[in-house]
Amino acid sequence: MGSGSRRPQKNRQNRHYRRKTSPTGFNLRQRKEAPLQRSPVAAGWPPRSASNDRTSLLAQAPAPNLGCSHLDRTNDRPPAQSASIMCDEHLSTGEARMTIIRFHEYRLYEEQRVAVNDAMMGLLAGSKIAVQTLSLMTGSKAHLAEVLPSVPHVSRFNLKVDRAAEVLEHAEPYLAAICIPHVFASHEAFMKDAALRMCLDAGLISNGKYKNARMENMHETHAAVADGSEEPVRDTLALFHALRGARNAIIHANSKLTEARHLDALNDLNQDGMTLWTRLTKQPYPVFESHGPLNPSLEMLIATLAIAKRLAEWSNAVLQVALSDADWRRVASADWSINGSPVGNPAQIARREAGFVRQHYPVLREKPGT
Repeated sequence: MGSGSRRPQKNRQNRHYRRKTSPTGFNLRQRKEAPLQRSPVAAGWPPRSASNDRTSLLAQAPAPNLGCSHLDRTNDRPPAQSASIMCDEHLSTGEARMTIIRFHEYRLYEEQRVAVNDAMMGLLAGSKIAVQTLSLMTGSKAHLAEVLPSVPHVSRFNLKVDRAAEVLEHAEPYLAAICIPHVFASHEAFMKDAALRMCLDAGLISNGKYKNARMENMHETHAAVADGSEEPVRDTLALFHALRGARNAIIHANSKLTEARHLDALNDLNQDGMTLWTRLTKQPYPVFESHGPLNPSLEMLIATLAIAKRLAEWSNAVLQVALSDADWRRVASADWSINGSPVGNPAQIARREAGFVRQHYPVLREKPGT
């Protein structure tokens, strides 16, 4: 065969059109011709009205996910995964999640909430794991320091195996009594130092109202800056105030219901609040008796964690209604100055800043200062 002749070609077609469909049944012609679909975020959803009016946001906002943080992959915490054992349940099923503006203080609170939640659930689970481990040594007369000498601080818990297992088996009420006040304290700090402070800086509340804000009235003070914003969390606020009575009994009365104001706060919970309790804990709301024990429980801790999360997200929605675009640009600019990365030429820094704003401030389309 001469060098100029060509090798006979087999009769074959282009692989994309050899079949009308791929082996999986997907139409390849349609794949080549189908238009590119943009994600809602890339398309700028939700759209911004010309008047910048966000007063309908809270009416449309669903109840946020209160659930098992290790199952939540969308709105809860992108940077961290939690080991929470709370149930993953939408309080308002069938609705899309609300938009969250993750400003600097909100991100810090969220990270702290996740860390505290994981530590608390880790302690609860750890006590049960320890009971299971010690059950393998039932009947032993040895002390823990002899059995597990390499465990740090075991000498401070140097009981016999059976007695140590008994203590750990009944550790849940004590852990709940320690954790519940801490959750309330961190939530109060967020509401005063972040949410209400932002309202004060924006001129939405007076300095007197800010100074007089306490745990018993801080949510109502915050709700006043946006008309109608209290309605979506009426059951949540009711349960919050009931659990606040439990928190006060733990701190001020050694977990005993000796004061009428603590007992009344727990027993005056309305039907909406009881229904919410049942949906969160899968247990009926308990009955509290005068001068009786409070009996802090895992259910009480789960409800406290869930209510704190829900109220923080509700507060975020209130701020979206109340603060103007100019306020949010100021907040975003300050956030970028703290957490931004001003490395590179001006064009690179501007792109990085715009990406930072898109990531944390979906309510704004343009970068701060424009």
